[in-house]
Amino acid sequence: MNISSSGDKLEDWENFNVALKKMSQKYEFKELHLGQTLHSPWGRYNVISGLDVGRCCEVYEAEEIKTGDHVALKVFKRSQEYLGALQRELLCLRTLSVPNGPIVNFLGWLDDNQQDILVLELMNGNLRDVLLSHENHNPSPWLVTTLTRDICQAILHLHKHEIVHADMKPPNVMWSAESSCFKLTDFGVSFITSEDYIHSIYSKGYQSPEVQAWNESKGKSSRPTRPGKPSDVWSLGCIIAEVMLGHKLLPTSWRWSEKSQPCIQILKEAFQSLSSKYSKEFLQEATNFLCRCLRDKAGDRDTATNLLSDPWLAADLWRPQIRDLILLPTHILRFINVADERQLQSAVEKREIEDELLEECGKCGPVVKFAWLLESRNFYVEFCKAIDAETAYQALTRRMYNSRTLVLTFFPVNFWQKDELF
Repeated sequence: MNISSSGDKLEDWENFNVALKKMSQKYEFKELHLGQTLHSPWGRYNVISGLDVGRCCEVYEAEEIKTGDHVALKVFKRSQEYLGALQRELLCLRTLSVPNGPIVNFLGWLDDNQQDILVLELMNGNLRDVLLSHENHNPSPWLVTTLTRDICQAILHLHKHEIVHADMKPPNVMWSAESSCFKLTDFGVSFITSEDYIHSIYSKGYQSPEVQAWNESKGKSSRPTRPGKPSDVWSLGCIIAEVMLGHKLLPTSWRWSEKSQPCIQILKEAFQSLSSKYSKEFLQEATNFLCRCLRDKAGDRDTATNLLSDPWLAADLWRPQIRDLILLPTHILRFINVADERQLQSAVEKREIEDELLEECGKCGPVVKFAWLLESRNFYVEFCKAIDAETAYQALTRRMYNSRTLVLTFFPVNFWQKDELF
């Protein structure tokens, strides 16, 4: 086997996947300890590491002992204060979760030592991580439109069940390598449109005018009309504008009033700074779309159903950039320029390269399919599981093969399924 380790330094963009592995190293996780085993009727889970911490919970990575599948354990802190958040989360997950659906997949709920623990699909970093990795680079049109379409589909799924997310923001949008899409998470303040809820909703910077009025009226005898589905659409507009601008469209100090500048005007003025960073056509279509989300009056905003039909979101209109293919894992790997043209003209040498690369990939997990793009000498490998593709990416990147340093990326599933390789 002629694949060996290499100390050669690759281009800086090959290190961007580190952004999706961010760990809370300075935080002392308290609810579970590493190596602890949790038992449930459907499996046993070994705690591997702490991932994140929130106001009411801690999140851990764990491995199901029998299958080897990796999951997330969301452990609610032991306090009556957080019981409502747990109940809302459970209700929404049980109602909305479907395999490969637009929200995080719910695998089960267990009570261990009087701790409430949700077993969830293990995600691959949140939108905040993606934004941090683009600190000096504008997200590609593919990333912007893919994100927008995925969130729209998630909102539509919630709204069909008469559920409002009520806390949409970048940390609650996460990438699923297994499903190859962005998904919504964290339903601790979500509500059903028919309920008489009284809690404060949404985070500052993502609050629509009607949400601000509702939150500020808490405790008063007279309250304004309760927010609903249009408030999620407003948050969508704020999130996508933030992704494109690199900062929040509306600062946390922003307060709406009848005399305020319309948010649509704030958007248009802010987007003038993007004129040299996106094409005129793309920027105009993005502005038109976001204006449909950010109308000041809730009744004037468009629905998720109508937004999904916007031509700006036409599938596969854009191709991902190299940074996208490293930041966002899938279960498909692309090996770039792994052989010389002469080698691929020989059936024997071509088969030898295939066998060697597949042997190395097979060490990381079962392989389903492979393909060549001969004009660019790229080799593609589809794994059964995305986590196996991630393992192979980590193991083989920077390795020496065929007198060259291996350069790998992930590859988008929708292009793979259409045999549209690049």
